[in-house]
Amino acid sequence: MKFGKKDLKAAESAPISFAKMHGLRNDFVIIENLDKHLRLSKEQIIRLCDRRDGIGADGLILLEKEAQCAAQMRYYNSDGGAAQVCGNGLRCAAKYLFDRGIAPGAQFEILCNGQRYGAEIVEKDTNGRVALIDIQMGCVRFGLPESEEEAEPQEHTIAVGAKRIIFYAAEMPNPHAIVFVERIKKEMLVEIAAAFKSDARYPEGVNVSLAEPFNAKEVKAITLERGSGITDACGSAACAIGAAMYKKGLCGENIAVFMPGGKLEITLNMQGEKTSCAMCAPAQSVYTGEIRL
Repeated sequence: MKFGKKDLKAAESAPISFAKMHGLRNDFVIIENLDKHLRLSKEQIIRLCDRRDGIGADGLILLEKEAQCAAQMRYYNSDGGAAQVCGNGLRCAAKYLFDRGIAPGAQFEILCNGQRYGAEIVEKDTNGRVALIDIQMGCVRFGLPESEEEAEPQEHTIAVGAKRIIFYAAEMPNPHAIVFVERIKKEMLVEIAAAFKSDARYPEGVNVSLAEPFNAKEVKAITLERGSGITDACGSAACAIGAAMYKKGLCGENIAVFMPGGKLEITLNMQGEKTSCAMCAPAQSVYTGEIRL
């Protein structure tokens, strides 16, 4: 999306109000665009997310008016590219909407990329603001993009140097490649993610996660998100990891996923032959401000 000359002039002259928020240190710039007047170019999104030249964030969220839901969320990675969804972003959006009285109550829906996500305010702080949010993330799809859905997560491989690494493919609905390891090493994650950049099976990129199961109730994980790099938490990755463990018989219906930014509680259940995921974790406001582009 690009500005016309009139729009560009208006945007340059008028400051844009924003909120800086994070979910387990996965941080976002949130802009209320309920009347849909604001159109941001890829370059402007990159600048807003730039940690030296802009506000700084892993991604940008535009909240727009939606007749059937509390709002519509449009999510962009820090490289300016649109993404299907962001789990931590949904929690931050839910907190923003509830704290400002935009949401109709403690239970509501947010539309993102054509899919409705149920949000429930689980806990408030002493000031009555949202502290803990549960998001119904929907059903995971196991399998590579553009391939038939797998009933169970299957082993796929990718060449990383002289080794072939086993991974499990899942979509939430953004694509994830999950590698189970005995011990998480950040350099290993970077190496595997670099190999995926030239993988023809993922022409639009993939979120790569290393997962280190502790037991049937806890797993440690770290994710390198396409378009953002390594983040302190990734909600959709946590769901995909939990669903893969559940289908492989490595955990029950509840699994705690520990990421560098903190813990996400994932609840899993079967809907027919599909695995449905719910995610519960905090969201926090950092500050509000205005910026001119």
